[in-house]
Parts: sequence; C-alpha cells; structure tokens
Amino acid sequence: MTQADGTTCGLPEDWPTGVKARRFGGLPMKTSALATIAGEMNDRITMKYVSMVALDSKTHRGRCIFDPSGVERLSFDMLAMLFLLYDLCFTPVTIAWDFPMSGWLLYCTAAVAVFWTLDMMMTLRTAYYHAGKLETRPAMIFRRYARTTFLLDLFIVCVDWLTVFANTIFPEEQAGENPEVIGAKLVRFSKATRVVRIVSVTRVVRIQVYLEHLGDRLHGGSSSKYVGDMARLIVIIVWINHIMSCTWFYIGRVTVGDTGTSWLNDPIRDENSPFYSDTLPLFQYTTAFHWAITQMTPGSMQACP
Repeated sequence: MTQADGTTCGLPEDWPTGVKARRFGGLPMKTSALATIAGEMNDRITMKYVSMVALDSKTHRGRCIFDPSGVERLSFDMLAMLFLLYDLCFTPVTIAWDFPMSGWLLYCTAAVAVFWTLDMMMTLRTAYYHAGKLETRPAMIFRRYARTTFLLDLFIVCVDWLTVFANTIFPEEQAGENPEVIGAKLVRFSKATRVVRIVSVTRVVRIQVYLEHLGDRLHGGSSSKYVGDMARLIVIIVWINHIMSCTWFYIGRVTVGDTGTSWLNDPIRDENSPFYSDTLPLFQYTTAFHWAITQMTPGSMQACP
C-alpha cells in the first residue's frame, strides 16, 4: 500500500517466515518455549476455573440444594402431577358422596399426606432464579417460600394428617357404635375437615408451573406448545364440569328445595323406576356430570334441580 508521501507500508515479502522470536533478558526465546508457557498459563486458568466450579458444586451438594431445572426436580414434578391429579379428582368425590375413610381410600390419603410433606421439604431445598441469578442460600429460599404458599401448604398437610390419624386410631365403624367416646368426636371432627380439604384444589395452579418446567426442559417447538395449550384447556373444561357435578350431587344429598325434596328423590324415568338415590355411585356421578355439561352447552336432560 502506497501512502501520500510515496512510502509503502504493509507486511514484508518474507512474511511469516521472516518473523523472529523476541529476546527476553538478552536471551532468544524459541517458538516452542512460547507455546509451552502459553500452555502452562492456559492450564492454570482452566484448573482454577474447574476448581471453582467443583467447589461450588460441592458446596451445593453439601447444602443439599437442588437445581430447579435439574433432573431430580423434573422427576419430582412429574410425580407431583400424578398426586395433584388424584387430589383434584378424588377430593371432591369423597366430600360429595361422603365415602367412609377406610381401606384403599385411607391408604391413598396417607400416601398423599406423605408426598405433600416431602414436597414441602423439597421446595425448601430447591434453588430459584432471581434477577437472572441462581439463588441457593437456604435462608432466602425459605423466605421466598414463606411469602408465597407455605402457610397454605402447611394447613392442607396438617388437615390430611389429622384425617389419617383420626381414622386410623378411631375407625368410623367403631365410633358409630358408641358416639359418646372421644374417638367418635374426633372422627366427626375429621369428617368436618374433609370440607376444608376442598382447599387442596387450589393446587391446580401448580399444574401451570409443572408444565412450564417440563417445557423448558424438553425445549419443544411452537407446534408442541399449541398442542399443550389445547390439551390444557380441554383438561380445565373437564375438571370444571367435574367440580360442578360433585357440587350438584352434594347439594342434592344434604339439602332439599322448596318442595321438600331434591333431584335424588326423583325417579329415573317414570314412577315405576328406581330413584336416583337408590342407584350406584357411578350412575349418580355420570348423571351429575351429564347435568354439568348441559349447563355449558345448549343441551338438556331429564334430571334437574
């Protein structure tokens, strides 16, 4: 390249073979020596970074803090969705039909109480992101949990354990034989707490959180997101009809209308047909669910309040 004063500038003609090693302290330094020093410096920086990461990981393991997007937390969230679906489906049914808390229902209630107790402990040991940084300090994790759903979760878990202990120590069958015993009063109190357990359906908001964690982990495309949104809307509509059907049956079971009767005391088809109250719980539920669907559509049915 020629400049304005007529001089030329650029790389020499013998580039890069003409490049010589710079002298340090009057001694020539070979290219191999430069590579050795650069390699040693790189190794030192790499080892220092690896040591810092290992120390940080060891500290987290020592604290038993879980990564919110890790495999352990994802597996636990998927298991939580199963228990959550059980809670959302069977809690309204057990309250509406007043099924005795014994047998498989008692075992399932105990399993639910154990799991949600573990879920509270898991939440207290799960890190979270704040302002783009991963917060792993246990005190800050507890502070965040206490500000959100800690009291509600603790209340529901206590009600679950009270129901389990009351019906394990004093079964409803034995308490019904002698209503004066303390166990009978405790069982009656535990039956009253079943209505309080309806608060557990507020855990439905967790489904959105679990699905978001699952989507972030799987990195699904736009089509997967649309399919997931449609499936979520369908599930919400079906679940709302499920709640409406259980509520309608509960009202018909415990109250009567202005005529002194309810729809459960009506015959199914004609006067010679059995009453709805004499049918199996499955038939009663399907009838109530059918009625709930007709309230959201232009359809109709014979049974009505």
